[in-house]
Amino acid sequence: AALACSLPWFALGLNAPAAADRLAVEATAFRPYPQAYAFEGLGKFHRDGGRSEQVAAMYLAATHAQPDNARFHALLGAACVTLYNESDERGAPQEGFMDQAEASYRQAHRINPIYPAVMDNLARLCVRKGGFAEAEALMTELQERQSLTLAQLQLLIYCQYRLGRPGSVAATRRRILTLDPNAVIPPAWLTGIPTNEP
Repeated sequence: AALACSLPWFALGLNAPAAADRLAVEATAFRPYPQAYAFEGLGKFHRDGGRSEQVAAMYLAATHAQPDNARFHALLGAACVTLYNESDERGAPQEGFMDQAEASYRQAHRINPIYPAVMDNLARLCVRKGGFAEAEALMTELQERQSLTLAQLQLLIYCQYRLGRPGSVAATRRRILTLDPNAVIPPAWLTGIPTNEP
């Protein structure tokens, strides 16, 4: 009943962050399911308004309301990456945000091991920290379920290069050039591939 009463009132004040703050307080009295989705909606509202800290706070609250929902953890991970990017643009990168992002994506992956967006983002965070083997494994698992995009293949070939796997590099290079014959692959990544490769 509380949700039914609050949402129409909130809709009348979508341009007012104060209205969102009031609903966030009211939402704490909701049962877990509607509470989580109220916080998700508030997160989207703040995201549209460019209020990144509030976005992360709302998605964090959603994960507390429904801790077994992989999507809420994924949304929190994305919000933390945004916070890091904003801190980096200010010239004072906050690595803690990336640690929080990784933890959120890992939790989402534990809950749903076949969540493509989570696998992609987690692989990129792994590469950032030098976890090339884990990133390669994530991309390899993902390609068993769907075709990899050009960006994902480029991530995969970079991991294979860093892991010293020229045969895999050659195979992934062929796939990249099939998707985009003009794709640029750094020559250093191709060191050691078979000489009969085109």
